[in-house]
Amino acid sequence: MISATVNNHVVDVRSIMFHYRDDAQSHAEQYIITSDEAELIVELKRYLADHKSRLGQQETSHMFRTIRLISTMEEGAPTDIGISFWAHTIDRISLMGNHIIITGRGEHHRD
Repeated sequence: MISATVNNHVVDVRSIMFHYRDDAQSHAEQYIITSDEAELIVELKRYLADHKSRLGQQETSHMFRTIRLISTMEEGAPTDIGISFWAHTIDRISLMGNHIIITGRGEHHRD
């Protein structure tokens, strides 16, 4: 399962759109994604070192695509979720046993 919070409020991870922006430090809104999905953990262990900080554009884009793919493949997941938040950075990744915690910055979606 993949779960997410934005500014300490629970959100559906499928409502988060991922788009890397290097200037995202100006965005004060924090997101946290946690997961016990084996596929995501395996991919992360293969691709990154444990506790890596502030990923670059290529690494961030790869992880955003992986999170998006896995979250949309969950059985029974609705497909009509609107965008509520733009995640721009991955500031920290922590692997703790069979759990992963990804934190970063972004901004709320504006219509």
